[in-house]
Amino acid sequence: MIQGVIFDVDNTLIDFMRMRKISVSEAIDAMLDVGLDMNRKKAFDMIHELFAEIGIEGRDLFQKFSKKALGKVDHRMVAAAVITHRKIWGGFLHTYPGVINSLIELRKRDLKLCIVSDATRFHVFERLYAMRILDFFDVVVSYDDTKNYKPSRRPFVHALRKARLNAENTIMVGDWMKGDIIGAQKMGMKACLAKYGQLNSYTTSMSDAYHKKKYKAKPDYVLKQFSDIIKVVDTLNK
Repeated sequence: MIQGVIFDVDNTLIDFMRMRKISVSEAIDAMLDVGLDMNRKKAFDMIHELFAEIGIEGRDLFQKFSKKALGKVDHRMVAAAVITHRKIWGGFLHTYPGVINSLIELRKRDLKLCIVSDATRFHVFERLYAMRILDFFDVVVSYDDTKNYKPSRRPFVHALRKARLNAENTIMVGDWMKGDIIGAQKMGMKACLAKYGQLNSYTTSMSDAYHKKKYKAKPDYVLKQFSDIIKVVDTLNK
């Protein structure tokens, strides 16, 4: 009997990669407008390399880009990039189709809903609040809570304990094979791959979730759209 569902955030609830692509593209254009002398594609590739080095949640991305590209921090250029990035971030960040209605349906089934994310506590709450879905979740676990990234057991154990759930009665939903799917299965949970969250990914440098690396393990279920989670829960709870 399924009693709870744990969700990743980025590319599971929120179309993070699409927003990231747009915001980085616009930030590069802003830097070009104030004097960046570099091919647009080269700048884009360099920023992707920085993602791989410092992570997608890395701070001071444009300062690091400026130093790498110019050998120094050009504050005029960095300011243009940061301001543009923030404007786009707020305008293009959104949930996938069906997220809110599906969360309502899961609540009607008296399920406990949780978050386990590798993002910092601030970034997790920022996104959930901005999308107006924070109140759906009983438990929110971020990197700051355990100082461990998925597929470590600690974030999952922390969420299960706080929600008073058993692994065998819980489903994990996420887009990352290694962290979300294999990590959850090792805990004894059913795992659903958010395939829809991989379709808009624009780089393979940040994690093996984005198609390149193959695993012998397979998800228990594949969600082609977010609302498919309702069918999975209802099937398991028949």
